[in-house]
Amino acid sequence: VTGKPTLIYPLTQDPPMPYNSVTMEWSAVPNATHYFLDIKKPGAAPLRYVVAGQTQFTVTELQPNSNYFWSVTAYHEYATCAPTSNQTLFKTGTGVLSDTNEIPELNDWQILPNPVRSGENINLIFDSANRVTMDVSLITITGQTLLTYKDINFDNGRGNFEIETGGLPAGIYLVTLRTNNGLETKRVSII
Repeated sequence: VTGKPTLIYPLTQDPPMPYNSVTMEWSAVPNATHYFLDIKKPGAAPLRYVVAGQTQFTVTELQPNSNYFWSVTAYHEYATCAPTSNQTLFKTGTGVLSDTNEIPELNDWQILPNPVRSGENINLIFDSANRVTMDVSLITITGQTLLTYKDINFDNGRGNFEIETGGLPAGIYLVTLRTNNGLETKRVSII
């Protein structure tokens, strides 16, 4: 492992995010099986997480209205001395990412690919126990609704729905599904 990760999100220019749910994302490094994720707040003990096989991790124990620095180092069991990414600042706000009520009709749903390149479609793959009608929304991380598709019907079994990303800048977005019985949200990165 000789490469260093590139930090994708959050970055200094990003708006403050809910302090109880910050999803850190970085680029993959060839041959890496694990990553050290280091988060530092001036005047506080640093946090270190070991992330296995993924290039994102959600941190839930940060403080509101705070500045943090973060960096990532790639490694595998035989090579632990790879270079560390550049260190980047991010800010937390006072907002809290609240829990959502699961949609009982859905067994599971995925966003593929994630991350997605700007201009390519976001594919939502559904596995539903029953027929379900829902609204699908694409929302910025600051809460601005960009797109809403109303009353989309899915039969039981597997289903697919596409969201176009043309014209959307790179960043983190939220895909929200809403029915009369619940609400579910997942993050997607556009690169």
